[in-house]
Amino acid sequence: LDEHKKIKSLSKGNKQKVAIIQAFMHEPKVLILDEPSSGLDPILQNEFYHLLAEVKHRGGTVFFSSHVLSEVQKVCDRVAVIKDGELVSIETISELRNKNIFRIELTYSGKGPTENDFGKDNIENFETSANNLIRFTYKGEINSLLAILNQFDLTNLTISEPSIEDIFLAYYN
Repeated sequence: LDEHKKIKSLSKGNKQKVAIIQAFMHEPKVLILDEPSSGLDPILQNEFYHLLAEVKHRGGTVFFSSHVLSEVQKVCDRVAVIKDGELVSIETISELRNKNIFRIELTYSGKGPTENDFGKDNIENFETSANNLIRFTYKGEINSLLAILNQFDLTNLTISEPSIEDIFLAYYN
């Protein structure tokens, strides 16, 4: 950074760097950050995550607001979900992951499952595409899911852990 330039003349990324330097330079015990890595390149984002880890290691607290859910997953111990201005949930990342939410991808031959086969409260983001491919997020017991799928001639089935984004969307839908 050119120390003689006025902040208002800096690029978004450089303004963000100055703000981060200001936030961390006095080794605060509490930080409140809103979209703090916006405008940073991947190398600087990584360095920023190390700075957050140092605050945590010193016993500090960071309130971190971000719409980049992979970033939340990377840096946060606990997550608060706010919907329509109301606090819906405060949980650890591992508690969120244990919500019986699964990302499903399957292919079938013959007649395939439809949204109605799973119950409308149990699925989100049901997508069908060519080659008898179906993708969706399932909320519920895995044994119930397998019992439903057992009625169809599946040629491939992938059940994966949902991303934080899948879990977040399950709260909002």
